[in-house]
Amino acid sequence: LHPGPNPFRSVRELANHLRNMSSKACVLATLSGAIVGALAVVVLRRKEEASTKRAGSPGAGSSLKLYYFDLAGKAEASRLIATYGGIDLEDIRFKSRDEFIAMKTSGELPYGQVPALKVGDQLIGQSSAIAKFLGKKAGLYPLTDDILAAKIDSILDQENDLFAGLTVSKYPARYGFGGLLEDNAANTKLVREALATDTLPRHLGNLERLLKEGGTGYIAGTPGPTVADFVLVPRLQWLGQGAVEGIPTDILVAYPGLSALVARLMALPAIKAYYSRA
Repeated sequence: LHPGPNPFRSVRELANHLRNMSSKACVLATLSGAIVGALAVVVLRRKEEASTKRAGSPGAGSSLKLYYFDLAGKAEASRLIATYGGIDLEDIRFKSRDEFIAMKTSGELPYGQVPALKVGDQLIGQSSAIAKFLGKKAGLYPLTDDILAAKIDSILDQENDLFAGLTVSKYPARYGFGGLLEDNAANTKLVREALATDTLPRHLGNLERLLKEGGTGYIAGTPGPTVADFVLVPRLQWLGQGAVEGIPTDILVAYPGLSALVARLMALPAIKAYYSRA
């Protein structure tokens, strides 16, 4: 067979042509790989969604029951989130400590403590986990914005850091400090002084700065409240109520942004209505 006329004038021209073809092939291969990869992700996600639907989404259509004592404490955030989000939540408050002990002794509580949220036949422990679970249902915790979710999580961790020392000083035996603080007024006084003059102002200052940088009046810099606001505000209220001896009741005066946040959240119509019924 005759190869036909040669379209290239030289070997160099042929080599350049082959190089160009190779580059185009590489580009096409790369694009093809990216497209195949993207399609694979879509297929996997659809399979996962289908699997979730078949198994039943946890909490979908299930009754929600919140167990805690008849006080604000660590359950108030979840109560407010449910109220603001229009979530049907049964707020079960123990009428006596014996009711709590009975539930704890039964082994039903995941960590032997409350608050605990019953979703259908499952119990969720830890106040932060409960708040985020309800927050997702209420539109107060992002489902697809990972950066915002991480920021909210960091604020919840900061709230925990803010109150950790105070909680230990109030319930020392629970954290292994009973012998040092529980029956030792002098040591307790020293700890509370350090908390009031250093630890609490440091953490409050960080939150005040974060609130100012956000520029929206809400702690995560969002247009409206998030789970972080509903967790933080009841705790700030408790801090300024003189619930712990040695902590000044005017401790929030130095943080006008945080004080304004408390007022702003309490002024939300759904929250005002909630407390007017209490």
